[in-house]
Amino acid sequence: MSERLGDAAAGYLRRLLDDTQWRPLVIKFHNAGYFRCDAVDKPLRQRLSPALFSPPYYPQYNGGIENTQGETKPLLRQRLAAAPV
Repeated sequence: MSERLGDAAAGYLRRLLDDTQWRPLVIKFHNAGYFRCDAVDKPLRQRLSPALFSPPYYPQYNGGIENTQGETKPLLRQRLAAAPV
């Protein structure tokens, strides 16, 4: 299951990165295992954008990541819906 989630996350990440000309300096992730896989790491390496994982026992940081994801997901959905297929 974790591998399937990693592949899905990598697909979204590739679509986001391929749809833009910018290169993020860093991309923050929480510590979910499906983010720690080659499928997610490969598009980041191609764009030279390192992943920054949240510390496992620091809830303030994890809460900040969750809040940012809540703000980002609706914007990402809009972009993906408007992207040519």
